[in-house]
Amino acid sequence: MQAVETIQGHKIVNPLDYKWKVLIGAFFGQAFDILDLMAISVALPLIIKEWGINLVAAGSVASMTLIGSALGAYVWGPFMDKFGRKKVYLTCIIWMTVFSGACAFVNTLTPLLVLRFLAGFALGGLWVLGSTLLNEFTPTEWRAKASAFVQSASLPGYGGVLLVNLFVVPTYGWRPLFLISWTAIILALYIAVFIPESPAWIKSKYGLDKASLTNKEAAVPAAKPKFTDLLAGDYKKATFLSAGLVISFIVSYWGLQAWVPTYLVKEAGVSSAMMTYIMLSMNVGGFFGYYVSGWVADKLSRRENYLYGCTLAGLTMFLFIYVASPSNVMYFAFLLGLISFGYIGALAVFIGEQFPTMLRASGISFAWGTGRLAAAIVPTALGGLAIATSLKFAVGLMAVVCALGSICAYFMKDGAFTDNA
Repeated sequence: MQAVETIQGHKIVNPLDYKWKVLIGAFFGQAFDILDLMAISVALPLIIKEWGINLVAAGSVASMTLIGSALGAYVWGPFMDKFGRKKVYLTCIIWMTVFSGACAFVNTLTPLLVLRFLAGFALGGLWVLGSTLLNEFTPTEWRAKASAFVQSASLPGYGGVLLVNLFVVPTYGWRPLFLISWTAIILALYIAVFIPESPAWIKSKYGLDKASLTNKEAAVPAAKPKFTDLLAGDYKKATFLSAGLVISFIVSYWGLQAWVPTYLVKEAGVSSAMMTYIMLSMNVGGFFGYYVSGWVADKLSRRENYLYGCTLAGLTMFLFIYVASPSNVMYFAFLLGLISFGYIGALAVFIGEQFPTMLRASGISFAWGTGRLAAAIVPTALGGLAIATSLKFAVGLMAVVCALGSICAYFMKDGAFTDNA
């Protein structure tokens, strides 16, 4: 078949020529995702004080963000598969920019709840959409390391909020924490100008990709996969195993992040100041862990990274809860972050390669959305379990949840769909 320059007005590019530009775009998309989530966490105590709302009302603000994020994750992926990668990613970023920034101008709880839901709806798509682009513009051999680099964007995301909190909030209050998101318009302009539509999506849409052709010489396209195939067709196994793997990570991750600080202070006898340093050590370990995960996934395989990684992460969680002592907890915290948080590094690649091009964003979307929905109930559920038992037992249970992800990884395929053009 002759090389195709354009299809239905779409220019076909060599995806590898744009791999660095896409990597930068996905990195900053992830950074803004973390930045917004961090902004609401930092702003809530100040909003409580200024508005005089109770803790239940304040918690509902965070919950609306998480609920919106989970629902958004389900929606943006199918949109991306139907309408194209670039335009949907642009729409998602602009949506987040508008509604997150608008939170700075409200003065009562109800409009803030609405805006946080709408902003969260966009946040649910940033990881899904950026991950899909990354899968289709980067070479297979270093895709996992690229994914790990994107995950490390949490550092500038956290850092941006903390800098504003340190230097701007004391003078101008909590509202600038939300105005930072307006800088994402620069990212939208960058994507509009420098990143083309995915050639893999274009070819798949018009039946010209390798997976769609039943007869290359006659160029007869096979039947295109449908969204229903994710739940009841050829890809249902990949869908539910991917969702299970994401659930094992996100539930254990948020369970630890939500309750480890309280456990350290209330049951482990650690001071509040020491707890802060322990959590910092844990998250620094996670930053380096992203790169370790990416390296392992490329050195061994995506499947082995999670087959062994989930089990090892669960064991590390168990050791942190039941073996660490005040004298060595800092070291255990770093190790916990390095292994148990860091192994997400190649997750987007592993899941993305379970699905063909025309279902890739939808598959990632379903898995991520399901994981976030499950995670939304974790803080409350663990709190109730801790009342009935102890925080040590409740948090320790997250080790089991994490390790169960290895069962999903065992039955998943390694690199089922790796073509990016």
